Amino acid sequence: TLTVTFLDTGQGDCALLRTPGGTTVLIDGGSSDIRNAAETRLIPFLEAQAVDTLDYVFLSHSDDDHVNTVSGWLASGHGIGCLILPALRDSLAAEESYQALLTMAEAYQVPLLYFDEGSSWSGDGLSLLCLAPAAPDSPDGSRYSSINASSMVLLAEYEGIRFLFTGDCGEEGETMLIQRLRQEDITCHILKAGHHGSASSTTTPLLEQLTPQLVVISCGIRNRYRHPHPDMLARVDEQAVPRCITAQCGAVIVTVQNGKARIRTMLPTGR
Repeated sequence: TLTVTFLDTGQGDCALLRTPGGTTVLIDGGSSDIRNAAETRLIPFLEAQAVDTLDYVFLSHSDDDHVNTVSGWLASGHGIGCLILPALRDSLAAEESYQALLTMAEAYQVPLLYFDEGSSWSGDGLSLLCLAPAAPDSPDGSRYSSINASSMVLLAEYEGIRFLFTGDCGEEGETMLIQRLRQEDITCHILKAGHHGSASSTTTPLLEQLTPQLVVISCGIRNRYRHPHPDMLARVDEQAVPRCITAQCGAVIVTVQNGKARIRTMLPTGR
């Protein structure tokens, strides 16, 4: 069984993929509205599963609400086998938040890799394919205007069940992403909505191409950004796609076995 857990970290993103052989893959990990989210959410969750070292950590981009529990994990004495960041052109890579990740990796002696469009990883029946950002030296790679737009987008597949993780990709990033999705006729079963369900994310063309069977929206209770935005929810509802919002249902846990996905939710203690 593959288990994919979209943790409830409030206004942030955090998902753990665990293969039948025990390989752990974390995709993002942060929160902007839960104090000490590493100590109160991520670390207790992983320690309860006897995870002391995360094998792979993929960070879609460097915003704090996607990365701060990872630094807390390392500071608590736990390990990371390899940290994977999006490959960015020089002007975006020079951003203070991105450079802070490089400093963190060096301080804790964590090996670094960089993914862009076409990069891939596979193991124990699970495959990950990077669909964005475009290579920094390509025409598309020079067009991104922000860290959010150049978020790493990952397509995970196990036994024919596909998950798409979109980071904080909004309309700008999605426009370039859709081109590749259409070229290769890529669809998915479960979509992690971009940018916590912002008004400019999870556009109608993206939903029409992906035809997801579930949309997971990771956001905080009564957050100041009004995520998920009513316009985004309307687009999902127009496509008649069920949705899970972590602010309402807590963690979303998907198990995949024999080509079938089972979905359940779990509220954290105290909710």
